[in-house]
Amino acid sequence: SISMTSNSSIRSNTSICRDSEDRPGKRVPVETHFIVVVDISGSMCEFDCKQDGFKTGAISRIDAVFNEVRQLVDLNGVRAGCDDRMSFITFSETATIHFQEQPLEKAAKLLNGMQRPKPMG
Repeated sequence: SISMTSNSSIRSNTSICRDSEDRPGKRVPVETHFIVVVDISGSMCEFDCKQDGFKTGAISRIDAVFNEVRQLVDLNGVRAGCDDRMSFITFSETATIHFQEQPLEKAAKLLNGMQRPKPMG
């Protein structure tokens, strides 16, 4: 499973890993379909999230979420080499499906080309 921690960081646990067949004791990522659902209600405008690498200042909740989603789709990150897929949905009063079951490489391009949703409500 994937979770957002209070300091705005996506963490994955070992349930999306398996034992390596050729390297005993080594855990390797399992292909995963990440379904990312992002709240874009008015509360996401709050500037109360600490930005990594900065001692002062804060970023909005929506900026913090998008920064973490970008890290998830980073093709050089911990998920590199996996055949992962992503679906991306936003919601406030209604939900919008932006894309479904896209490979992470394409998801990264779609996210980079997408205007960051403006919090509503």
